[in-house]
Amino acid sequence: MNKILALFISVLLPLVTMARQSEYPIHLVGNHIYTRWTINENIQATVFLESAFPKIVFDEKFVRDNIDQLNVVLLDPGENAYIRMWIWPQAVKVSGIIRDTVSFNGKKIYVDALVADISDRPRDIIFPVYCMPEPVELDISGETVKIGRPEEEYLRDFHAYPITLDSTFLSPYINSTLTVYDPDGDSESVSGDFLFDLGNSNALVLNRSHEKVPHFLEAADRMTVKDTTRFTPNPRIELGILWPEKFGIANMLVTDNYIPVMKLDGRHLFFVGILGNRFFKNFIVVFDSDSIYLKPVGPQVIIR
Repeated sequence: MNKILALFISVLLPLVTMARQSEYPIHLVGNHIYTRWTINENIQATVFLESAFPKIVFDEKFVRDNIDQLNVVLLDPGENAYIRMWIWPQAVKVSGIIRDTVSFNGKKIYVDALVADISDRPRDIIFPVYCMPEPVELDISGETVKIGRPEEEYLRDFHAYPITLDSTFLSPYINSTLTVYDPDGDSESVSGDFLFDLGNSNALVLNRSHEKVPHFLEAADRMTVKDTTRFTPNPRIELGILWPEKFGIANMLVTDNYIPVMKLDGRHLFFVGILGNRFFKNFIVVFDSDSIYLKPVGPQVIIR
């Protein structure tokens, strides 16, 4: 009897831990982050994780195929409802609105979500991490996402960076200074707001449309890639590449990362730059409502 009880406890304990902090595997496609989640207890969905998008978006075919199990009412968005997806030139038409309670991996969340054709990538749902009512911990190198880890656990080992969470777009950003260094150790700097965006596959993108950036690029011209055979120029967005020896932001120093420079518009217009997944790969990241917590895990980053 004692052996049976011990076996039962040994099986139960991992399940209790999982229930407390809900760990799930992730995988990268094109340096974007995907995971498989269970929706409403029995629907398997491929979820694209975002951090700078205002609403959950369901793919319209996924909704059609699972409307009975979703058990939601589709509302009419009207004729002129469109969304822009990062830097796409074309807007995507919204075909429905869901305002209802949906279960994500057993966590019931009231959603104000959009339905649109997002099948250009292998995803059923776009899920902004700030739509989760608990902190979300992302470990890209370890290929896991954890939900609901107790705050006291990551406060001990992580560096906290206070953020502003844009109330319109649920976009977390930090006011800081970017410094780029050439091989001789000489540097150029630009200050402003920098967006944390899981939808950005690069380490950092600089916004050529921001008033501070052209002057910064002129000063840092020696670090610009002049050989256009190394990338595909795009006149519409005036794409360029800055390739410093290293760059620093806040108290972090990052090596071995190029920096695309392009014209941005819409909701990205007011940011000097956008930090993305090649940057986040160097850390375990916790997205919380008032701070982003970072714990270095790779050799390409130094906390000064």
